[in-house]
Amino acid sequence: MSRESRVGRALWPALMLVLLAHAVSDLLHHPFLGDTGDAATVDAHLTLWVPGTEAGGPSEAVARQAAASLQLTGRPATVKVLRQGGAAGAVTRFLGDEPGHARPADLLVVSSATVADLARGRSDAVFGGVATAAGDAEEALRAARPVAVLAEDELQLAVRPASRVRSGAQLAHELSRRPRAHLVAIEGDAWTKAQLGRLVQRAGVSGRVAYRAYPSGAEAALGLAAGEADVVLAPRSELQAEVAAGHLRVLRWPSRDGVAPRAWTALVEASGLKPGQHARVRDELARLADDPQWRRALRAAGRAVPEAGTARAVRAARAARAARGATAVPRGFFARRVAEATWLQRVTAGLEGG
Repeated sequence: MSRESRVGRALWPALMLVLLAHAVSDLLHHPFLGDTGDAATVDAHLTLWVPGTEAGGPSEAVARQAAASLQLTGRPATVKVLRQGGAAGAVTRFLGDEPGHARPADLLVVSSATVADLARGRSDAVFGGVATAAGDAEEALRAARPVAVLAEDELQLAVRPASRVRSGAQLAHELSRRPRAHLVAIEGDAWTKAQLGRLVQRAGVSGRVAYRAYPSGAEAALGLAAGEADVVLAPRSELQAEVAAGHLRVLRWPSRDGVAPRAWTALVEASGLKPGQHARVRDELARLADDPQWRRALRAAGRAVPEAGTARAVRAARAARAARGATAVPRGFFARRVAEATWLQRVTAGLEGG
């Protein structure tokens, strides 16, 4: 018997062991979860993309909280910022007709600020190209399929503890009689500004209400403390530290039921995601919404989990409307928000920035 054949027989068991180990490793990393495409998406590293205009803001903070919680449940996830293109560019990149701009494992972070920026760009743009781009992005977003609404953030009116204003209704009444009776410090994003315009309109103010915009709600609260304004309007998450310290007193929202508008942060899938892949990612994020640690983290930040996004709500919606393939987050979610933002943009005429 030749030396080569003896060597071959000796190497054959080792080769079989290597092949067996590779097969076991592949099975552990890619279990039988459906067809190859679905399994690849489920096992892929999720990337949550934040529009550059919202970098450092509330939507990025929520996305990073979500990515950290997904990591704890075994799903690799990171957050990245789209540095160019603003809100319109981010939406078009993910939802446009041109393929190859986003992978199925990419999810776009869309917030109330995103749709407000699009509405403002379409109505206020000096150059027609900017308005056209914003309008195209709105059309794409209307037809988009949401994966999950991650968090909501209640808008709050607050004053200094010694202020004579005792309620939101009193504030609205005084503004209706004397529009410049109060100077409002606000978080300077388009959505908060539009909500101030809505409040002014519903109060029947005939005149222009003065406001001063700040980079964040926390800075707006500091402006109030410094005497630069006498009312602050910002999301709860931005005011809770000053409220907890006793530096601010929250006013009941001036509406019949006292329910304030809520800022929101959602995830939308990239174009081309298969129905099975969408369902898997949606269900995983619904389980995240039920996770006690995630809910505690949001509460600690002053935010809340929308109940419509929980696993229980997903199961109920699926059982009730399985024939239509309904999800807990309705397909028309973005269409309604875009329509609302367009309407809100028209009610800011009663404001005068300072």
